[in-house]
Amino acid sequence: MSKRTRRTTKAAPVKKAAPVKKTKANIKIDLTEDIVPIVEKFRTFDSTGWLEGKPELENWLGCKNLEIHANTCSAQDYEIKTIRAAVKVSKGVHYYEVRLTEGTSVKIGWALDTFKPREHDGIGCDADSWGWDCSRQKIYHNLPGGGQNHYNSWSNNDNGKTYGEYCGVGDIIGCLINFEDKIISYSKNKTDLGVAFRLTSLKQGGLFHPCISLSSRTKVQVMFGPNFSFNPKHVFGLNTTVKTSQSNSIIDVFQKYQQIEVEAKDSQSFDLMKQKGVLQLASDLGCKDEMDPHVLILAWKMRSRKFCEFYDHEWNVMWALTSAYNFKEMHDSVKKWIKEVTEDDLCYNSFYFFVFDYLLSEKGGKATALEKNDAINAWTMLQALLKKKWGLFSHWIDYWKKSDAKGVNRDCWKMLISFMENNKNVKNPSGVNFDENDMWPTAIEDFVYFLREQNG
Repeated sequence: MSKRTRRTTKAAPVKKAAPVKKTKANIKIDLTEDIVPIVEKFRTFDSTGWLEGKPELENWLGCKNLEIHANTCSAQDYEIKTIRAAVKVSKGVHYYEVRLTEGTSVKIGWALDTFKPREHDGIGCDADSWGWDCSRQKIYHNLPGGGQNHYNSWSNNDNGKTYGEYCGVGDIIGCLINFEDKIISYSKNKTDLGVAFRLTSLKQGGLFHPCISLSSRTKVQVMFGPNFSFNPKHVFGLNTTVKTSQSNSIIDVFQKYQQIEVEAKDSQSFDLMKQKGVLQLASDLGCKDEMDPHVLILAWKMRSRKFCEFYDHEWNVMWALTSAYNFKEMHDSVKKWIKEVTEDDLCYNSFYFFVFDYLLSEKGGKATALEKNDAINAWTMLQALLKKKWGLFSHWIDYWKKSDAKGVNRDCWKMLISFMENNKNVKNPSGVNFDENDMWPTAIEDFVYFLREQNG
């Protein structure tokens, strides 16, 4: 059996020509070389691809009285209009947002490349589309409407399942698709509304477009990222673009470390940088011992879902968004991120909260607490990053070493930040700032009693 390589075929070169003659809508021209969606080149790894096309709205059905300007669209009458974004995805976790600017007669969701709604229906009317009517709080999949070309056709027959909260003008709706967990979920004004659809029969390689149906003179604004009002974990937007040579360079660095631990019989390993490769990468980036934060910093920025393993789509998009296209630029970026975590409280807190979930992922989906020694090591590493050290930190570690507790739960991990902030200037344990009437985790209360006993 011949040895497989990551790049089994080479993407055909893009011919130079005037923009109007381009046959692919996702190709732009600058003075030096083509700019393509980053994953256009990455698709050579996987024949199914995972993202292609431009994050632009299109009236692919030719609906009349539908106005599209940049990423804003509006229905000019009361009939149902359906639009979609040209970008389509088939792998990873992706997200977009919709702001309701006028009216609320809208359904928001995702649709397969094969979706073709009948004349008087919107998304959710067949097996190839999934939509949420965020005004009437109903979700639809494979549920035809009433056959009349207006908003009530899809909404007043009560055949949708109740979901979510009412959304009105000014609200921002987030729409997420997760191919790893096979779910579609929504958010409203930064509040996660939970799973709306489970894609149990999803076939690998299906291409999904962001898709919206609207009527009754409703107007919406669509945001494809990378910056959103709400940023769910492990999620990227839909508009990453780089030059061809830059995407190749990002791929080459991934391949170098991914190939350190490739299992020839495991096709998934070709999408994955495993532990040996990750540790070698960390070493090359300047990691000298296990207390250095390089792997955790990378995982945090990459929004990695699996402990000490990096997937190609996480890697590719992170460096594209960072504008780091070779190893030196990646090395400099990691140094900058470590400095930001060290000096910026908001960055530090975000990183601190991430570390708990990331370390917990090593234990599997059912684990709810970090083992005591893992937590102590993580706290020691995190404390070393701070310029302004926690005054009671050494006592906190001493308490845990002597404690009979076996693990640290999320509540304790999270609230420790607030406790240490309240005591940032306290050096003498006898002067601990602690209000017994406040709701503190049991471990922090026990720590205070431990201090008091130690100091008489």
